[in-house]
Amino acid sequence: MKMEKRLPELSHHLPERALTAILSLQKKYNFSLKITADRVSKSGDYRAPYRGKGHRITVNRGLNKYAFLITLVHEIAHLITWERFKNRVKAHGPEWQACYRDLLQYFIHLGAFPDDISKEIEKGERVFAAACSDRSLLRVLRKYDEKQAPFLEELEEGARFRALRGRVFRKGALRRTRFICTEEESGRKYLFSKVARVEPL
Repeated sequence: MKMEKRLPELSHHLPERALTAILSLQKKYNFSLKITADRVSKSGDYRAPYRGKGHRITVNRGLNKYAFLITLVHEIAHLITWERFKNRVKAHGPEWQACYRDLLQYFIHLGAFPDDISKEIEKGERVFAAACSDRSLLRVLRKYDEKQAPFLEELEEGARFRALRGRVFRKGALRRTRFICTEEESGRKYLFSKVARVEPL
């Protein structure tokens, strides 16, 4: 489905001042955008053209408008970097970082972000690979969430929590950037982002 036909739905997920610019980028780069159910391992992703399919981007629907925009910009930066360099550069290398930084600045100048988020984005010169890598930015973005659910990393190891459409898990050890958690009913292991929003039990 064309993104233009999804304008009413998109308006619920993006700041008003970002909407026209996102539609212009979609038209220029011809990507599909799917708004998905929330995933615990990632907020969004990008897939390059493959076997007749064009550029594809997904973003979690549960993000607040500003987190949704930052995630979408992150994925559009991957798309533009792929257009320029294909697979010849690292996913979050300097080429992607420069593109991501430029896009964020563009949306800041449009007034798409509140001042506190804009200031946090502009702090320092480093561009983080994802919003969830920047704890200061996460804390500011969190203020705009409808529900102030804690991050999984804030719970003690062994703590029980509810996530993934009401299923109950127990927090396990950290593996690099994600926690190994066990679903109580099935005993299956799942990887959760450190900043997955959960309901402590």
